[in-house]
Amino acid sequence: MKNISRFSILILVSISFQMCTVKSNEKWKSEKTNLELNFNDKWELILPNLDTDNKTLVGIKDNSDNSSLTVKITDDIPKEQLSNEYYFGAIKEQMLNANSENLLVAEDKIEFNGTEYHRLIFFMTTKFGEMTHTVYTHRNGKKVIGIQYTYPKNLIENPTEKIPLKIEEVLNGMKL
Repeated sequence: MKNISRFSILILVSISFQMCTVKSNEKWKSEKTNLELNFNDKWELILPNLDTDNKTLVGIKDNSDNSSLTVKITDDIPKEQLSNEYYFGAIKEQMLNANSENLLVAEDKIEFNGTEYHRLIFFMTTKFGEMTHTVYTHRNGKKVIGIQYTYPKNLIENPTEKIPLKIEEVLNGMKL
């Protein structure tokens, strides 16, 4: 009897160890848009998410360092009624007004998945400490796609040239 229980415990320990060391891939797929978010088990889906005809919002977070990534797709207002300059200026103002210590590091354009996005990069002071926060925004007059990611400021040196590998992997695995 003792041999059987020791054997059973050994099997359970082995199975538990294997479950902890095996990495699984996760996926979130919109039913209303072409958005598909692929991520590994370092990331956790932020709940609730939203997937309606008018708005899709999904996010993931890494609790080990409070990194996060969100994607939001909403209806756009025609550019004749609301210019890009005003739209992007409002995003910039909102981020800078969140905390007087927040700083705009860069504002430019970037190509992502074959589409041009307006990019804003901020150093922000949050309840999690000093973070780098990047906002990609694409408007086409019908839909707005917003991608935002945040990570500890000390994770990489130059956020205008590089992004952390774990964020890059999620972005590369994303389908829009």
